[in-house]
Amino acid sequence: MADLRLLPEAATAAARAVEEFEAAQVPLMGAEARLRVAEIALLGGDLPAARSHGEAAAAAFDRQRRGTWRDRALLVAVEARRLAGDATGSELASARRAAARLERAGSLPGAVQAHLVAGRLAMDAHRDPVAVQELERATRLAAGGSIVVRMRGKVAAALGAAVLDEPTRTLAACRAGLRDLAGHRVGLPTMELRALASGHGAELGEIGLGVVLRQGWRRAHWNGWSARVRRRC
Repeated sequence: MADLRLLPEAATAAARAVEEFEAAQVPLMGAEARLRVAEIALLGGDLPAARSHGEAAAAAFDRQRRGTWRDRALLVAVEARRLAGDATGSELASARRAAARLERAGSLPGAVQAHLVAGRLAMDAHRDPVAVQELERATRLAAGGSIVVRMRGKVAAALGAAVLDEPTRTLAACRAGLRDLAGHRVGLPTMELRALASGHGAELGEIGLGVVLRQGWRRAHWNGWSARVRRRC
């Protein structure tokens, strides 16, 4: 349901799973369900819930000695803190270490997300070379994944090109991702699901629109300046 952007339904199902597994004293499945609650809260913009559930899931996975799952949960909490403006300087190093561990473990979706989070953190810290390195790695790893993973890869590609101030490449990544998403949407059975699936491309749309608006402003500014020069001449 989360992949289909049915977020209220997904949140309800995940919360119910947490209650049932904890009541039945099944801690392994309970921790996984809590991670899903955190991920869905992050998708829905509920940052305090994403952070608290992510940290609780990470602690549970740590007790269970499940390193890959712990890293996935920690990344949700880190991204929630970043979006809230509470990320610290140590978060970048933690995200990069998590990305390396997830790659070694063969967790493709987790590694893509980890490199993307690390790239965003590096961008926020104005560490452009690190940001480009992390975002390019996310782009390469995402190529063979599911539609959700591929969309994260295109976001990483667009952000990496934006860091390098290459608007043509940025727009190309946005267009490629939205074309990929359009092909996926065609295969969905109902108009409602096709409409909801468009949410996967929201960030690509925002990035691309930002580039177009900036280019338009630059052209308008240049044309106005040129006109003033011609009048003066």
